[in-house]
Amino acid sequence: MTDTPMTPDVALTRLRQYGERTSTWSTATYNDGTEKALHQIAVSLAGEVELLRARADKLEAAASTVRAMHRKHSDSEHCQYDDFEWPCSTAVALGEKPAP
Repeated sequence: MTDTPMTPDVALTRLRQYGERTSTWSTATYNDGTEKALHQIAVSLAGEVELLRARADKLEAAASTVRAMHRKHSDSEHCQYDDFEWPCSTAVALGEKPAP
């Protein structure tokens, strides 16, 4: 094993591999519950990663939709969506830089 940090994708791949590999467990460690516990942790963590990635994708899509609605008027210093002074609070929350 190396001290080199793993990327999230590599770590997820390793978790899945561990979650799928039960034939190499030793009877001595499996019977004391250690291997079984590690297997359950690996399967649970891999599932949680997939769930969180799906949620992140949905949030990014929603933010993109909202960002598209909150644009600066081309001929004034106001938001096209809510007509507040640009940048409106929604645009700022989505990363638009506030006016100096």
